[in-house]
Amino acid sequence: MTAIIDFLTPEGAAASLANEQPAVVATGYWSGVGTLRDWADDSAIPVEVSSFLISDQKTGEPTALATVQHDISERLSSRRALEHLRFHDQLTGLADRVLFVDRYQQAERRSQLTNSHLGVLYIDVDNFKAVNAGLGHGVGDQVLTEIANRINSIIGTTDSVARFGAMNFLFWSPTHPTT
Repeated sequence: MTAIIDFLTPEGAAASLANEQPAVVATGYWSGVGTLRDWADDSAIPVEVSSFLISDQKTGEPTALATVQHDISERLSSRRALEHLRFHDQLTGLADRVLFVDRYQQAERRSQLTNSHLGVLYIDVDNFKAVNAGLGHGVGDQVLTEIANRINSIIGTTDSVARFGAMNFLFWSPTHPTT
């Protein structure tokens, strides 16, 4: 069995030995996710692994272990992209309403535990319909994207901003603990 493990990264090898060996010996089969090392650039490649114990037909003793490994990098990348789209505004890349509310609720709980406050700012872009009507939706999209970029450029690492509606942005920031 160590022939398979030799190809795994050190992190993956430990997990594989702990998870795979007992299951394969007990059931004759194991499947899970591991990592292979790309020797060209020393990067880790996520793989789906299926291992089958091959036994001698006469004695029933294990003689070999067959392992199939499938690169799942593209699947994981697609899943991350879909997850991003699920919680972010497609135009601006900012958090959407659902993600913002979740982050805000977490921050609110944290502020209660630390006896601090949250600052909240609601930004409404006035007369934005006139921009879309007069200059077109393409220009309107550019304006919204620029507003999002400018807000993003000034917020701190603990702050959060979201596009909350067609022409609305919502921003929160934790403040220092109260005394």
